[in-house]
Amino acid sequence: MEKSKGDFMIILDNVIGCQTISLKTARLVGTVKNIILENFKIKGLVVFNDDSNDFFVPLSNVHEFGENITIKNEPIDMEEPESKKLLGSSIVTHSGDKVGVALDMLFCSRYKKLISVKTETREILTSEIQTIGTNVIVLKGKAKLPSPSRTKSIKKKKVAKKEIKVTQKTCKSAPREVINMSIFNNSGIYAFLLGRKATHNITSKSGQLEIKAGELITPEHIKTSMLSGTIKNLLTSSVV
Repeated sequence: MEKSKGDFMIILDNVIGCQTISLKTARLVGTVKNIILENFKIKGLVVFNDDSNDFFVPLSNVHEFGENITIKNEPIDMEEPESKKLLGSSIVTHSGDKVGVALDMLFCSRYKKLISVKTETREILTSEIQTIGTNVIVLKGKAKLPSPSRTKSIKKKKVAKKEIKVTQKTCKSAPREVINMSIFNNSGIYAFLLGRKATHNITSKSGQLEIKAGELITPEHIKTSMLSGTIKNLLTSSVV
């Protein structure tokens, strides 16, 4: 997490893969594989243990976000609805045109509210988003994205300025430094899966084999699962 004078921004790719530790029992509870949103705010964490069982950690039970995440009490059995896939979600306009993929998300540490979504070319502010659904993020009708021809010329010059503008205007508790928003690159946020062994075959929705049972997970496997939407299967069907 990025910290500055007691405040920090919650970056989703730093949260996923974090280990959670119970302060009550002083034990490692499991690994964060997703978060649950409600009205663009963090409602809680989805944690899985070594037995691949899912547990829900309400935000009220989170003590602190850090290199590891500490929680006040033990998590509860997963009774929440199926958590939405956030990273890797397709971003579409009102007319249904796909304009990108969600590679990262930035939250305000004080209010746990979504500030922006990082795509391949820019950051999309929460004010531009109408709905976050299962695997899809729908933009409002007036949301505008730069044309591909302009993206290359403005990418290097304006990205840093845009990040400063977002942190200062949208979240008063945000540090003034530019936040390092890492873009999905090979293993990326799921690097902790590298070297784990698949417990059974994983196939895409179209039936294409992505990884065989017994194979060791590589960056290419992670990238393929991320793009095809089978990353959850990879999370729950692999062992050390």
